[in-house]
Amino acid sequence: MKTKGALVWDFGQPWSIEEIDIGDPRKGEVKVALETAGLCHSDHHLMTGDIPMADFPILGGHEAPG
Repeated sequence: MKTKGALVWDFGQPWSIEEIDIGDPRKGEVKVALETAGLCHSDHHLMTGDIPMADFPILGGHEAPG
């Protein structure tokens, strides 16, 4: 299953909107169709390195509406 996601590839780099493969839902999971999602200030801290993450790329947008 494919969707679009906001990715950052290194500290200080801009977010890029890219097509990503998220796989099909596994047992006990459901597929939810989202029309929009947003980046918040926590995502900005991930991008700048204020909240260090070990693995890149970072997929932003943990606040889904609805």
